[in-house]
Amino acid sequence: MRLILSVCLFMAFTSCRSDADKILLRLKYTKGDVYTISFQRYSTLSESKKVLSNEVITMRYRVNTVINDTIALICKIDGMKYRTASEHVIIDEDYYSSDEDEADMTLKQKKVHDLFKDIKNLEFSIKIDNRGEIVQPYTLPDKTVITQPFSPIDYKICQIVFPEKPVFIGQTWENIDSVEHIDGKKTTYLEIESVENSVIKISVKGSIEIAKRKHMNFTGSYTIDEKSKKLIAAKLSFDTRFFMRDGIINIDIKANDVVSFPVS
Repeated sequence: MRLILSVCLFMAFTSCRSDADKILLRLKYTKGDVYTISFQRYSTLSESKKVLSNEVITMRYRVNTVINDTIALICKIDGMKYRTASEHVIIDEDYYSSDEDEADMTLKQKKVHDLFKDIKNLEFSIKIDNRGEIVQPYTLPDKTVITQPFSPIDYKICQIVFPEKPVFIGQTWENIDSVEHIDGKKTTYLEIESVENSVIKISVKGSIEIAKRKHMNFTGSYTIDEKSKKLIAAKLSFDTRFFMRDGIINIDIKANDVVSFPVS
């Protein structure tokens, strides 16, 4: 009896919601828009919370063209820093920041910095559609495609793939994507949690199936602009304990508009 009553109440609730309550999630970019993405990835021990590695890469993106539903982006690396430590020692084992004065760098840091300067001069292009699906992965001017393990920032993590149809607050949609470099499959479940103060908050959870044998679960959330649907921030946590003892990989992403104006 309770089950029948619950089903009836659910049907009555959903029938009261109209199409006006649905939200169409589509990116709105203008040619000439410039924004940065700061992508931080750090691994921790789940119990002690000790940080074993911490890296931050900042990239600058410029909207080159918007043709129909396809957004072409030109991007370059703005900065990079990382720090690694051992589980068994207190002092840091390795550190580098591209913001540091080269005169203050150690010999090892200068060698890394020389490599970074070469990378910083590279210009990449990437294309996405207005649902956030990647149409063309990172590509160099000579048409060399940058495969996922070597991508400066994983744009698939930075950008949600929006559903094909409008959704209600509280409605879940599913995205399934391949993870080629590990022969895996990523399944993500997304749900709009709230729309307030001009931002949309979306919760995510899912798993990555690796070599059809093991699963790495993840949870997190995204905050996007209500009007443009552009990324504002994201936080994700990947449980890697099945292959790294007691390990968690955390990802924090922040996006900022540098300048936004139309270009003829």
